[in-house]
Amino acid sequence: MKNIIVVFLSLVFVSACGSSKEVAKEESTNSGLMVKKDYHSEGYTWVVVTKKHSEDDCGFLLKNKDSEELQLFIPIEWKGPREVEGEEFWIKYNTSRIKQEGCFNATPIVITEFQL
Repeated sequence: MKNIIVVFLSLVFVSACGSSKEVAKEESTNSGLMVKKDYHSEGYTWVVVTKKHSEDDCGFLLKNKDSEELQLFIPIEWKGPREVEGEEFWIKYNTSRIKQEGCFNATPIVITEFQL
């Protein structure tokens, strides 16, 4: 009887140690915020606010950090955190056919959701 209890407790312990837990991903951003979760699996895109790539005085743009190529977005209506150079966050968006005058190097988007 004692052996059965020991075997049972050993199995419980081993299975508990091997269980998978979601580990929070923490990365420091330029603005000092800590990113707690990777939202790729939920359809979000990781972006950073930039004015550096803005030509023709487009104002602040969003640079897609997930893309290997330079991909810039210009939000039609700003529904996100502060427009601060270097601010990083996650967005869900829809592309828009509304062209922003003078901003030919950025894709117009409408932000539907964002996560810090």
